[in-house]
Amino acid sequence: MATLSPVELMLITRPLPRSSAGRRDTRAPYRQLAGKDSLLTAVATESWERIGGQVQALRSDPAAAVRAARRFEDEFLAVVADLVGERNARHCGALLLTSAHGIAGMEVSGHSAQTSGAPPPTSSSTPSSA
Repeated sequence: MATLSPVELMLITRPLPRSSAGRRDTRAPYRQLAGKDSLLTAVATESWERIGGQVQALRSDPAAAVRAARRFEDEFLAVVADLVGERNARHCGALLLTSAHGIAGMEVSGHSAQTSGAPPPTSSSTPSSA
């Protein structure tokens, strides 16, 4: 028998809300939660819990950790190669990872436009050529 995840268990054990006509509302699974964002949050939380458990298991087996890291790198580079070609995959992959790291660092430190309170740039704010 398959084990249900916490999100799956929550979805099947919570009663469906009733419509104004008194019938069960079965239009979408997230109707049982506060909203679609609540469902997405629950799914994301469960996924991070699973990933955390897998990473914790890898910490106890260094050889398995190396294999997993190699597999991840191979899969990541395969995705990048599909987009930019095999020849450019390593270079573009490195650019993607360092860019993501830089953007995350700016967000965390409050230096991005969205976290600093500054309005995002618009097309009208770009200098025009005269």
